[in-house]
Amino acid sequence: MADILIFQSKILSHADQVAIALDDAGVSYYRKQKIGSIEMEMDDAPVEIQNASWLIYVPKTVADQAREIVKTFPFGDERNIYSSLKKPMSPEFLRTIMIIFLALVALVIFLVMINIQ
Repeated sequence: MADILIFQSKILSHADQVAIALDDAGVSYYRKQKIGSIEMEMDDAPVEIQNASWLIYVPKTVADQAREIVKTFPFGDERNIYSSLKKPMSPEFLRTIMIIFLALVALVIFLVMINIQ
């Protein structure tokens, strides 16, 4: 029987709160840590890592009950929480900005040298 991913968050304390609520409700679950595209079993004492996600899986038989528990939290399932944020600037854009900056610095140095003579 396949297990169902019912919660994913980039914030460890949110995953901890959901896990505690599942424990209190008697719902069986297990947790994983995901870094990039690699999923691994979660340590007993996990540490927040940049770009890590915390996953909670439940058996298919209790997935509906677990989803109802997740819905009670104000943060909910956060799989797409960062999709609306601005994407980092592309290297080409940064390179163009740097060239413009260096050209302006060279122009200022040139103008200062002309005024000194």
